[in-house]
Amino acid sequence: MEELFGVDISGHVTRSLSEIELEEFDWIFVLDGFVYEHLRFRLPEVRSRLVAWPIDDPFGQSLEVYRDSGKTLARLFDKKLIPPASA
Repeated sequence: MEELFGVDISGHVTRSLSEIELEEFDWIFVLDGFVYEHLRFRLPEVRSRLVAWPIDDPFGQSLEVYRDSGKTLARLFDKKLIPPASA
């Protein structure tokens, strides 16, 4: 993240959904179809803010795969590929 975007995420830690105040987020981006469907079922109150992007999780893969995933995410954010608020 720092190399590509100048953002230091070295202090980032994974948190469970129970530790996150989901109502504070306008959008919740999900990169895995299974997780997307699970969240739609488990948390119906956030369905209208869930956005599924078909990006493979780079976990456990090479640094180059992480870079490619980051670049793909950046392109999607740049294009603002999010559904209309009424979706």
